[in-house]
Amino acid sequence: MKFIICLILVITFTSCKTNEHPLQKIYTDRGYTEVDLPKPGSELPEGFFDNVKSEKVIDISYFPEGPSYRPSDNSRFFSGSHDLARISEDGERITVFKNSGGGGTHFLPDGSVLVVGVAGLRRFYPDGSIELIVDGKKVGSCNDITMGIHKEIYFSVPRSKAIYRVSPGKNGKIEKVLSKPGNGLDVDSTGKYLYVHRGNIFRYEINGPDKPLGKEELFYEFRKPGAGLDGCTFDSYGNFYSVHFANGMVTVVSPKGKLIGNFFSGVKPATNATFWGPALDQLMITAGAPSKKNTQILNVDLGITGFCGHKGDIHYPKGIMLKERFNPEDFIPKK
Repeated sequence: MKFIICLILVITFTSCKTNEHPLQKIYTDRGYTEVDLPKPGSELPEGFFDNVKSEKVIDISYFPEGPSYRPSDNSRFFSGSHDLARISEDGERITVFKNSGGGGTHFLPDGSVLVVGVAGLRRFYPDGSIELIVDGKKVGSCNDITMGIHKEIYFSVPRSKAIYRVSPGKNGKIEKVLSKPGNGLDVDSTGKYLYVHRGNIFRYEINGPDKPLGKEELFYEFRKPGAGLDGCTFDSYGNFYSVHFANGMVTVVSPKGKLIGNFFSGVKPATNATFWGPALDQLMITAGAPSKKNTQILNVDLGITGFCGHKGDIHYPKGIMLKERFNPEDFIPKK
């Protein structure tokens, strides 16, 4: 009898494990517990993006870039030519660090945030200290950043026509993995490919955290390719969201490289986008230009779960601790 009960428990446990969504662990490890993940292999209904509209969240006075989300306190972050800023749960904008010259941002498990920009690749710690991991004076002004499934960092340096990788660990390597121009970049939920904006959408197979990238593949070709592609992101269906700088449009492409739809961000130009919110079903868009006096942060209530991105490591090659500091209370609000 005991044997039968134990066997039933084992079968039940195995069944539960089998029924778990293949992406669930990635979300749980990054602190997302309220997401509704679609059935694997399912697709969005036809015309899903036909009536998408955005709403203004806040006005700002400079080029915004690099949006990211911190689920622990429901805060949105973005960087730009003037500062690294946080939007609180109440919608208030708080300057974390002035003159950041920032581009993309990405949070690490210890609460620190990676920021790429004119200065290079920096790491902002919760205690107010800042570490320079890659010097922009040596590699060039950095633009966008993403994380791979092996906890490796990728960032783009458009003017130097290069993409770099930083492998995890105190003895990790900092190396150029692609000698071609690129702007926005991201890694899909499977961790199999690195996607890069360069007129069209290209992708490269990831063979490991310290091995060469695979051959270049044209993932999606636009009718009028150009230099207008900026940031990008994925949803939980595996769809790729491509933000167009000049016309403010967002193009959505399926995992098979087929066009799903287009929608207007609400502002010209648009720079980047990321999913946010406890259910990760809102789309935050950075947009506008100072010359047009329309720089702002937008929100789109898409109602579908975005991909949370891959979890990074705590340890990376040791950089230089800078003399500059910021107020920790601006970074993490008091409870």
